Amino acid sequence: MELLLLMLLIFAGQSSGNTEYGEAGNNINSFCSEAQYFVALAQEIAAREKQRARKLDQIANTGTAWQIAAAAGTETDKQAHYTALADYAAAIYMQEKKKHEEAAAAAEKFKNAALRWAGIVSALGAPSLQVFTLADTPPSQTKDHEATASLTQKTAASAPCANIKADGKAAGNKKIDLEKINTLRVSEASVLTTPVKTVTVKLQGCAAGGGSCNKGSGQVFAEGPNGEGYFSLHGSANSKTLRIPTTTFQPATYTQPQGVTTGKTTNQPNDCANNDNEEEKIVPTHTILARYLCTARNKIAAVIPSMDDLSGTKLASDTTLKTIANNILQPNGVPQDLTHGDADAKLQTVIKNIYKEDSNSFKNNFVQPVVELTVATRPGAADKGSVQTMAANNSRRKCS
Repeated sequence: MELLLLMLLIFAGQSSGNTEYGEAGNNINSFCSEAQYFVALAQEIAAREKQRARKLDQIANTGTAWQIAAAAGTETDKQAHYTALADYAAAIYMQEKKKHEEAAAAAEKFKNAALRWAGIVSALGAPSLQVFTLADTPPSQTKDHEATASLTQKTAASAPCANIKADGKAAGNKKIDLEKINTLRVSEASVLTTPVKTVTVKLQGCAAGGGSCNKGSGQVFAEGPNGEGYFSLHGSANSKTLRIPTTTFQPATYTQPQGVTTGKTTNQPNDCANNDNEEEKIVPTHTILARYLCTARNKIAAVIPSMDDLSGTKLASDTTLKTIANNILQPNGVPQDLTHGDADAKLQTVIKNIYKEDSNSFKNNFVQPVVELTVATRPGAADKGSVQTMAANNSRRKCS
């Protein structure tokens, strides 16, 4: 039993680790995989922002369809019913439009910072591609104990991190799960100060005149300790040639970063830090990236209401709809003071009776009939177009 409990605790620890960084974050093991991770994060944030924009368009389309249906109707009561719905959709659209503008701005802010960081980090793989070889120009002796030689950079076979894909996935084909990222796996900007850890210079002892540098050409370097920056030469080196075939840059070794919490604490990943006094720079700090991600994630996660699953019951409890209905749908045509007596309860009953109490009945009476409704596309025209198509076209014209 104790063994089983221990195994469960270990598994829980592993699971919590995945939850802290997300599966994609746990798969970061190089500058290139970190760069791809931030490209994927930027794409995921952008994709979700577009989903919100489409839902906002759907509210506009539905509201326009109800507006057209009201204008095309011949029954006064039905016109009022559709007009109230159209006004309601317009009001909700304006409320959500402001929220979405904030969400879109937050998404754009994170996306720009994330892509800048991805570009910078991907370049940190460049030193490993830098190889210099001795130029064709012979070395020139400037003094009896000094000589200069030019080294020429070889063209790299590929750009650093050339295999990074912009397919919305992190390294290892891992999907981005925004909700599981409590700690953002990101290196601190200090990694940029030491992109090159060491420079390896290769020296060869060659036969006199530089004809051959094969093994057996003769010993040039003496065995044993040398002073710092010095090479001890063998006694027979005066008849040999020294050659520098290559110089290679060695980048700093990548260390998987602990990262920074997206919120104020690990246990509050969505309670974003308020370090607004931190100046944004071309090179974003790890704390800026975490805060931008937290803010964008929160704002794009806010639910946009749908006009497709309404019902009289929902509408009767909606303050916005009740305000509209009080001016349009009162049986006697006179708005009432909803704070007095049972005026509010009576209006709720009116709303439920008109729009039906369940969502299926609402769809059958106020959604499907509009989808099927056709009206003349212009005065005197013989051809007719669907209200749904006209509404969508009208919304697109407003957005363009």
